[in-house]
Amino acid sequence: MANEIRVGLIGYGYAGRTFHAPVISCVPSLLLTKVMERKSKQSKERYPWVEVVDDVNELFNDNEIDLVVVATRVRIISHLRGTPYLQVNILWSRSLLQ
Repeated sequence: MANEIRVGLIGYGYAGRTFHAPVISCVPSLLLTKVMERKSKQSKERYPWVEVVDDVNELFNDNEIDLVVVATRVRIISHLRGTPYLQVNILWSRSLLQ
C-alpha cells in the first residue's frame, strides 16, 4: 500500500502483545515495522516481518517510522514525560514534530 503508516511499538508485554500489536496489524493502512523489547524477541515469533530492537532511540531516530505507540511503564522512557513508572498509552508521530 502506497500510503502505509510505518509504526514502531515500544513494549511487548501484556498490553502490547494483547491489544496494541494486534490492532496495529489489523488496520490496513498501518504497518507494524519495529518493536522495542528489552528482554526477548517474542514479537518476532508472531510478526516475523518486524525488526526487534532493545533501545527506544532506535525507534525515535528511524526516519522510516511515522508513528510510535508507547505501551509500557515509562521507566525506560521517563525522560520523555519526566515521571518514572507513569503508565502511558500515547502516540508519537513524526509529522507532529515537523
